[in-house]
Amino acid sequence: MPLLRLVSTQVAPADTFLSMLRSGADRDTRAALARMEKIAGDENGADGTAKDRELFMALTPSQRHQLVDAITVDDGAPVMSDLNPSLAKELGITPSDHAQAALDDIKGWWYGMAVGLLERKNPQRKRPAVSAQELMCRRDEVLDRYAGKNLPITETLRNLTQAEIAGYEDQLVVNQMRWISLPDPEIAMHLREYHYARAQRSEWLRTFKITPERLGEYEQELHDEWEHVFRRRTRRFHGDMPAPERESLGQAVLDDTMDRAADRPARPGSITAPWIGRGTMHSLADQADTAVPDRAVGWHPDYKDLCKPREETQDQ
Repeated sequence: MPLLRLVSTQVAPADTFLSMLRSGADRDTRAALARMEKIAGDENGADGTAKDRELFMALTPSQRHQLVDAITVDDGAPVMSDLNPSLAKELGITPSDHAQAALDDIKGWWYGMAVGLLERKNPQRKRPAVSAQELMCRRDEVLDRYAGKNLPITETLRNLTQAEIAGYEDQLVVNQMRWISLPDPEIAMHLREYHYARAQRSEWLRTFKITPERLGEYEQELHDEWEHVFRRRTRRFHGDMPAPERESLGQAVLDDTMDRAADRPARPGSITAPWIGRGTMHSLADQADTAVPDRAVGWHPDYKDLCKPREETQDQ
């Protein structure tokens, strides 16, 4: 029989069957069972519990013993307002700027574990248990992510659906990659990082983890990295270069730029997930037709001219 745990913020009165069913050295299931049988068999008991008492007494003595033995009373549990401080203390999360965010992250993970533990319809999705070591490992992963000056990463990279990819098809971020004949699987890979980096930057701004001013400086730094690559790669570019060579040159600009963007931290002196820089670089590429000169980014050596038809179409 599974464990039947009764959790209550109230405290069970002494010498009641509820107090006898607490975990620990004073637990006495035999005494609790005797007390419950006496109450259930009382003909003058409360009318509201009559049916429940009748059902309990209809069980065989062995069944009643098995049922009571499975019950554990956890009384005196923390009230909701005290839950977070108590949980943080148990997990060893010390007060800091990111303590609440870290705790929320762990609680969100635990919710998913709880769903798996309660799963009944799909055996493949059911979790048999969650060990203390697994919980502590997750705690360490979360705290490492929030450690020091590092900006917290709350987005999780996953492959975009075909519908999500199709939603970007007419945007400049995709056109820029089409102009250099990038294969569709690589476009999908870059779009994934563009998509989640944009969401992560929005979350940082929304939760005041970074200021718009610092984000603007970060984009300027990324632009500078791109400019070094673009000018070096296009140094020997000439107007009569065949189209395939132009596309190949553009792919080299993209690859080198992504390598440099991956190492650029969003906050000085910190470490930023590589996909944030790469995805943010694609955001700059998506605005190349409207951005000021020191923010425009492109891959194809003729990207400025290729952007013009889109500008003219928008003006019309």
